[in-house]
Amino acid sequence: MNKIALIIGSKGMLGQELMKSLEKNTNYKIVAWDRDEIDVRDIEKMRKVIIELNPDVIYNAVAYNAVDACEENEEEYNKLQKLNVEVPIELAKISKEIDATFVQYSSDYVFGGDNTKKVDYKGGYTEDEKTNPISKYGKSRVEAEEAIEDILKDKKYYIIRLSKLFGNPASSLA
Repeated sequence: MNKIALIIGSKGMLGQELMKSLEKNTNYKIVAWDRDEIDVRDIEKMRKVIIELNPDVIYNAVAYNAVDACEENEEEYNKLQKLNVEVPIELAKISKEIDATFVQYSSDYVFGGDNTKKVDYKGGYTEDEKTNPISKYGKSRVEAEEAIEDILKDKKYYIIRLSKLFGNPASSLA
């Protein structure tokens, strides 16, 4: 039987591209869930259905990305904390419990934009550089990354920092 790859947030820009890419891999049965199939804000229900599915890989393509809105608005900040911190942490715990590989997408907002004069890497960041977020959005991403690394230190996981997404926006939990 094929392994199962679960994509959560399958109708968003990242989720759609993941589905296109992963559908070509015949070693995995792709299960694609978006908010119609799973409400990630309901942590207990999310936990139950994922454990029941028992996927081999969990891709978290869900994120709050209204970067400016969360800086001044408390309600938006609460959404940010739920989607960018609490949900990824819970997904990491579930991944550990069922021995699934976890793939978390993060952001270059974990950095402060202070390395533009680096000559050896031409202004970019390397994966081992110290984070220095300057916004609530960036801080939420660092908080999730650090918790995931702590939870899954003995397990297989990936944290992928993106700077931009291109594609067809189609899903929102706002």
